[in-house]
This record gives sequence, C-alpha cells and structure tokens, in this order.
Amino acid sequence: MTDLIANTNSFGILALLVSAIAAGSLRRRDWLIIAVLLAVMAMVIATGLHWLVHDRVRTALMKEGLYGDHLSLQLVITAFGASIFTGLGLWIVYTRHGARRWAALTTLAMIALFCVQALSVHAVDAFLGMKMGPMMVIGWLWGGGALTIMAIAIFASRTNKV
Repeated sequence: MTDLIANTNSFGILALLVSAIAAGSLRRRDWLIIAVLLAVMAMVIATGLHWLVHDRVRTALMKEGLYGDHLSLQLVITAFGASIFTGLGLWIVYTRHGARRWAALTTLAMIALFCVQALSVHAVDAFLGMKMGPMMVIGWLWGGGALTIMAIAIFASRTNKV
C-alpha cells in the first residue's frame, strides 16, 4: 500500500509542477495565478496536508458521534461547496475567454477534487483510493487535470492566444 501511495503522490506532484511551470511561462496574471495554485496543490500533496485534513475531518465526526450518520452532514457541506464552486465557475466563464477560461475551469475542478477528498465521503473515498494500475484513481485525476492545463498552456503559447 505504501508503494501505491508513493506512486500516486509522486505522479501528482510531478504533473502539477510541470503544469505550473508551463502555465507560469506564459507570464500573464491569470496564468501566473493558475501556476501558483498548481504549485500549492503540489505542496499540499508533498506535505501530506490533504491526508491530514481528511483524517482530522473523520476523527472530528467520530468524536461527535456523527460518523455513522456522516453522509447527511457531508451532503450538506458538499451542496454548500458545490454552490460556491458553481458560482466561481460561472464567474470564470463570464469573465475569462479562450484558453485562460479552460485552464481556470480545470484548476477550479482540481481544487474541488481536493475539497471533496478532505470531506471523507466514504463512497467517494473508496473510489478515489481504488488501485488503478501503479497508483490510485485520485493520482490519475490529479495527473489528468494537470496535464490538461499544460496542454492548454502549450496551445495558448503556440497560437499566441494567451
């Protein structure tokens, strides 16, 4: 299991940092913000902060006796978070254009994934932690999102649509 977690974390960190470099190389405010957010996500993975938050949420729910009925509480929190992320997504759609829009939306989706993981919804945990080849599903999602942003940044720089 340790190798599985190490492979997942290493792939996520590498993909996020490479994508942060690609986004930061475009040297525009929106792209620099995306680069910083990607680098912060890589640091969160490297330090294990996402697992710490995950474990603290679970422990707090158990301590309060809410873990058995944690689904209803987490659904409320998830609905609240979803409304915030939907609002941010709509703001991005209406204020950003071209490649910046898609990179910002992908970054927002990755931040939402980190938040969902921290909430410790059991069914989601089981899916994200499922082994898929050399790593867990969440590693493929981190990598896929990061590589999508990198591809968008490369496209933007090559077509001069920064």
